[in-house]
Amino acid sequence: MDLKGLKSDSTSIPSQKDKQKKQSKSVWIAVGILSITVLMVVGYLLIQPGKSGESGWENSIAVLPFEDMSPAKDQEWFCDGMTEQVISNLGRLRNLKVTARQSVMKYKDSKKTIHEIGKDLNVAHVLESSIRKSGNRIRVTAQLIKTDDGFHLWSQDFDRNLDDIFDIQDDISEKIATALLTTLSSEEKKEIKTNRPKNTKAYEYYVKGKYFHYNKFFSSRNVDDCKTSEKMFKEAIKYDNTFAGSYASLADLYNTFYSWLPDTVSIKNTLLQLQETYIDTAFQLNPNSAECYFAKSWIDEAKGEIDDAIKSAKKMLKINKNYNMGYWTLGMLLGQRGLKNISINCFSLAIDINPLWWRNYADRANEYLSIESSSKS
Repeated sequence: MDLKGLKSDSTSIPSQKDKQKKQSKSVWIAVGILSITVLMVVGYLLIQPGKSGESGWENSIAVLPFEDMSPAKDQEWFCDGMTEQVISNLGRLRNLKVTARQSVMKYKDSKKTIHEIGKDLNVAHVLESSIRKSGNRIRVTAQLIKTDDGFHLWSQDFDRNLDDIFDIQDDISEKIATALLTTLSSEEKKEIKTNRPKNTKAYEYYVKGKYFHYNKFFSSRNVDDCKTSEKMFKEAIKYDNTFAGSYASLADLYNTFYSWLPDTVSIKNTLLQLQETYIDTAFQLNPNSAECYFAKSWIDEAKGEIDDAIKSAKKMLKINKNYNMGYWTLGMLLGQRGLKNISINCFSLAIDINPLWWRNYADRANEYLSIESSSKS
């Protein structure tokens, strides 16, 4: 199915997975007045941060948005794709806290200092980078900076052909990881390698698909952006039908429409079938992908299979505990199961890696309010 039948002037669709009722002002008031002791059932989660540090992380970094230095200033999608891929690569390291994409994107074109950003995000390091693309040549400048004193731990320029983009992503990720964690095992080096399509053309369409879905649509709420995303993912599959990421992202895109299309049974059923078809293919291609488990958790939820959705979310975080929206997803699902205290724990972990996304705070406050209401009834 393609999405041509949707009205192009639909500009008021809520954001993806946004199935909870809008928070009332009383939720925010409740944040300030509630005093509740939360009993954490950590064993239930089966996924725990590292042992050192107050928040459980040995080290921390925010990968700031790659700046487009190209002459035409037309590479925003490419810069966003580079930012997300380096975040994804580093996120697989269990002893490294990596700030989520939603929070770092707030600093695109920001005039804040490195020290101010470090305080905002509660990280000890930032990666500041730029991209200059001209024809088939690409120049990437990257520097790893300490947020407390501005000291540059590492910097390097990469001047290569566009076909070398995957190697650049891997090189940056490995050098940052080595600088922060001192030693990097061969297994960890393998973990942070870019999960890549076969060719740069497929990668280009894949990145553009994610850009129009997660970046453009979340800002515009315009269905046309999701239709463009659908086209991009399908083009990516044409150029490489063996890359799981394109299938998982397409399944997640259809879940967005499943959640917010008019309640037409036939359309809902078709969209659910498409989600299941694409996610099944994704898992056949890569059964150990956090991206696949993220999409599957919301497909399970759409089918009303909450226990399966929770299992999928836990597997996602076991693969990548820094996964964007990972703890929020698990918190939402546990809340649906009535496990309020554990849900609150998840939202607190979500805030640790994604401190500037308002939903983490709103949904945690909602769980606190729910507990308080239950105690009074």
